[in-house]
Amino acid sequence: MRPTRATVRYLCGIAMESGGCGRRCRSVYAQIADVLSNTGVESVHERLFGSLSVEAAVMAARDKALTARGISPSSPVTYIQGRPPWGEGLAGVVIQAVSSSRPDDGPWTIMDGPVPRGRRWRRNGATFLALQNLHGVARVVRGVNTRPLQAQRMIERAEHLLREQGATYRDVIRTWFYLSDILDWYGRIQQVRSAKYGEFGIMPVPANDSPSLPASTGSRATRRRIPRPPWIFWQWPGLRNTGRRLGS
Repeated sequence: MRPTRATVRYLCGIAMESGGCGRRCRSVYAQIADVLSNTGVESVHERLFGSLSVEAAVMAARDKALTARGISPSSPVTYIQGRPPWGEGLAGVVIQAVSSSRPDDGPWTIMDGPVPRGRRWRRNGATFLALQNLHGVARVVRGVNTRPLQAQRMIERAEHLLREQGATYRDVIRTWFYLSDILDWYGRIQQVRSAKYGEFGIMPVPANDSPSLPASTGSRATRRRIPRPPWIFWQWPGLRNTGRRLGS
């Protein structure tokens, strides 16, 4: 655990050995649950990296360990393909957590219908958002799911959720894109992203050479939970600490 500010903590759990995934997963999450419980911090952004073949076992170990320490396992969490050096199993866990000394400062869960999509919290007069598990798969049966359409929908869904929280894409400081076959179509996603960012008014133009584009990382990953085309991806925006309150 590495403190960055008095109210923010980063927890990194690493599986250091091969063998049975159940035992390693229980050990990693038991330690994480102890830290969360003993320090009084709550998770606001949680990512797990591991083989898709052990996803169910990892999630079960996570839920059991958190529940045993009186921590709800219903907070947003994303499982991302990231094989460990030995081939199969859990590679590691990365969690950003914040203290909750004042109940009216949160954190609260951001819902997209029945699905948790992120967390919102306030500190020192500023509001922070972290969204995750956003994808661009059509919400209707037999919907069209071309790669450009998925990219467009995902960015539009992020903007919609941000606006529901009193923010816009102008407030975003950081994004992560996880894509399968990333080298095959990274240029296409850049085209779609630039077009949407142009609509949002955050692309640099000749009259203004001070763009407000968020920092961005694209990584190769695969998901199995949504049985649709193999190019689904997710994004996590983080709200700028502008010092302005974005609502209650």
